[in-house]
Amino acid sequence: MLIIIDGSSMLSSAYYATLPKGGAGEIMHTRDGVYTNGVLGMLRSIFKIIREQKPEYLAFAFDQTRNTFRREIYPAYKATRKETPEPLKQQFATMQHILEIFGFRIFCSGCYEADDYAASLAERFCRKVPETLLVTRDMDYLQLVDDARRIRVQLKKVYTEKELKEDYGLSEGRQVVEYKALVGDKSDNIPGVKGIGPKAAVPLLQKYGSVTALYQAVDAGTLNCRTLGIRKDVFRCLEKGRESAFLSLRLAETKRDIDLGVSLSDLRYCISQDTVREVIRSYELDSLKNVMGGK
Repeated sequence: MLIIIDGSSMLSSAYYATLPKGGAGEIMHTRDGVYTNGVLGMLRSIFKIIREQKPEYLAFAFDQTRNTFRREIYPAYKATRKETPEPLKQQFATMQHILEIFGFRIFCSGCYEADDYAASLAERFCRKVPETLLVTRDMDYLQLVDDARRIRVQLKKVYTEKELKEDYGLSEGRQVVEYKALVGDKSDNIPGVKGIGPKAAVPLLQKYGSVTALYQAVDAGTLNCRTLGIRKDVFRCLEKGRESAFLSLRLAETKRDIDLGVSLSDLRYCISQDTVREVIRSYELDSLKNVMGGK
């Protein structure tokens, strides 16, 4: 099994989950002032994954900046996001340093996002392993679900095409991209088509499968909103929002062809217990001592 972990998502989730409630108290840190609350939570999660899943191969993808190639396409991409808090920012550097000490491969750059690297890793190696699992809290990853190639995505639960259909009414991972092209994505500031929400987007995609096929129906005058059970003005919204739909399609789709410069064997790992003990000691993470034999 190959497991690809969205390090940015996992660390951020661990950081915010363990902040002092109500702003009272200090964020966990070492005697030297190195923040560690997110690091501790992420290491717990990693060790749990290794214990329970026993993957043969493991890789990590991180976001390095918001100024990726998508901002060259659309300068407002992710423009509504708040600045990363300094204690979390520091822990990104700490976490990546620890992962490198453990011998894990980390993928990040100023050009691409974590999900682009995760998608490229899955694309390159999925046929060489029995199963590929992507671990994240980012719903963008659902576009990578692919039963035929045994690619699953773990959010709060594990998604195959069955769960994708049950929860979102979409038949395959690729339709997640098409869905975002229509409804947009507030968290990434992807505009979508004004006036189109989930109640219209899902029936449209169930009928036509893709944004391209949908607009072919619009151009041919064969789109019948009434038979799909959606508002009549959807047709007009689609006509006005054509440019935004195809822009959003480009923004929502992950890149799957990044030159990674690694072979599958490079993702095989073996964590030394001595190294685990040294990390626990150095970062004063005593509660991890029994997690990976770090006594």
